Amino acid sequence: MMKYEQKIREIIGGTIETDIPIETYDANGDLRSIGMNSITFISMVVAIEDAFSIRFPDEKLILEEAGTIAVIHQIVEDSILKKQAFE
Repeated sequence: MMKYEQKIREIIGGTIETDIPIETYDANGDLRSIGMNSITFISMVVAIEDAFSIRFPDEKLILEEAGTIAVIHQIVEDSILKKQAFE
């Protein structure tokens, strides 16, 4: 499991309603296939930004650019590393 994956999965699970257990959903699976849409995506982004004290890059603020757990994890990890570099 990736470093921040569990927390990301918890946030996604709290954002979308699905019968598929988010804990076992493929990290490379398209989140749209389990109910993610543009509204729930923005809600998830805000929750992730709050949870990790980061800002999503503007170019990643669309579902097509950040539609899997693996991509979201990479965005979180990169953002945390950038933040730490400036502290």
